[in-house]
Amino acid sequence: MQRKTPKIVFALVVLSLMVVLAVPLNAQAGQIRLDNNRGLDNDVWRIEGERTVVLNGFDLTPTSLQLPTIIESVTLQVESPVPNSVADVVVYQDANGGSPADAELVGLQQVSITQRGVFVAQFQEPVIVTAPVVWVGFNLPVGLEFLADTQGSSVLTYWAWSPGTTFNLLSLSNATILGPSDGSEPVNLDIGGVARITAFARSANVPADTNPSLLSSEGFVEDADRAAAFLSNYNSCSGLFFDNGDINITYQSAIGGSCTEVEIWRAPVAPAGFNLRGRDGFTIYDVTFFDDEGDVISGPLLLPVTHCLAPPEGIRDQAVIGVAYGTPRRWDLLETQVFGNLACAEIPRGGNIGYLTPN
Repeated sequence: MQRKTPKIVFALVVLSLMVVLAVPLNAQAGQIRLDNNRGLDNDVWRIEGERTVVLNGFDLTPTSLQLPTIIESVTLQVESPVPNSVADVVVYQDANGGSPADAELVGLQQVSITQRGVFVAQFQEPVIVTAPVVWVGFNLPVGLEFLADTQGSSVLTYWAWSPGTTFNLLSLSNATILGPSDGSEPVNLDIGGVARITAFARSANVPADTNPSLLSSEGFVEDADRAAAFLSNYNSCSGLFFDNGDINITYQSAIGGSCTEVEIWRAPVAPAGFNLRGRDGFTIYDVTFFDDEGDVISGPLLLPVTHCLAPPEGIRDQAVIGVAYGTPRRWDLLETQVFGNLACAEIPRGGNIGYLTPN
């Protein structure tokens, strides 16, 4: 059985007022984001009883994608992971739309979801879709909590499970329970919105590796020369760097940011098990993003902007970048990669930015 937890938080993913949001990641790569979500509010849903597949459906016809299409990655907004467990990211193609009961499995990969926040499942092999409708999502372990918006159409999120056991993922028709989360039978769950599951896709005839940004396809720095070419400093925050390629290429200079230094004692308390570090032990940062009209972007960014810090050598490999936001502010720990003397992460919104290390 699956249930909602009595908690509402803000999303870290961009939300759309359209059924399908097609956002170019950059003009050269031709990659778009498939997103059904609306609004900023979330409900938290928990997997209980047995492993459960949660899927969002996308109609590729109104997008700029041409068939065959390649699904490169799938994301999930995680509220609470399950330690020492695995999940499966799945992609089904559907020739006729409607229920995915007759959809064909075209992508399956085991993943480990270890942190709260936006989890990105990057496929190791291309997932090729030749049908106009695609269903993407995750086979989730018991206990995992994820977010759904509170405004989208719940018929776009399907659930599938077999009480007390698992089912063969080769076909969703193997599940005892399969249906939309709009309160109807057999699922009998009304999530009041759409699961925060998105996908990144491109037409198969578009090359995958044409983005000149600082980031690799996995979202992190590739080499020192490219890092030096694209990293910039905020004027008033000498220890915090950002990927100028994200601003000038991905956003076409449609957003900007400002930064102020904050004494570490003014920062939110570190999460359990972590120590908040600062530049020279004293300073973290507060970053604000603005749109092209100069208005503050108070919610999540359309796409994240990579930021880098330079922790001391002795703790660099343990450093985890976090962003703190909300009222009161609390830290979200982000996937972090060390490159050279830098620790880098994709920042999804404005707030306090700093790095933490395990106790």
